[in-house]
Amino acid sequence: MANDLHLATLKARRRLFIARMSVQLTDCCNAAGLDVEATAGALLDALVAAQGRATIRASRSDRIARPCFAAFGDELVPTLRATLGDDLPIAFLARCVDAYWRHVDHVIRHAD
Repeated sequence: MANDLHLATLKARRRLFIARMSVQLTDCCNAAGLDVEATAGALLDALVAAQGRATIRASRSDRIARPCFAAFGDELVPTLRATLGDDLPIAFLARCVDAYWRHVDHVIRHAD
């Protein structure tokens, strides 16, 4: 239940999360010729979709450079805490990290 509440809050604070994560993705997105906010949004969408543990289909994130996947993953927990508060349960953070990296693994394994 708490996971659902935190996930709903994350969805409600989407713009704030994307703005904060975009700062962290600027270098890798610029180097790859990607739009920073679109990349942050696509990866956030993938993280949210993967929370349901449904089969992950191709998404906008399949065109993202691998360094951006790594940068997003590195900054995920600090950005979640900055967006949702420092008192987030470790179980929610762990589910987010797990869902995100499951998605990345799927995308990389099914890349051209």
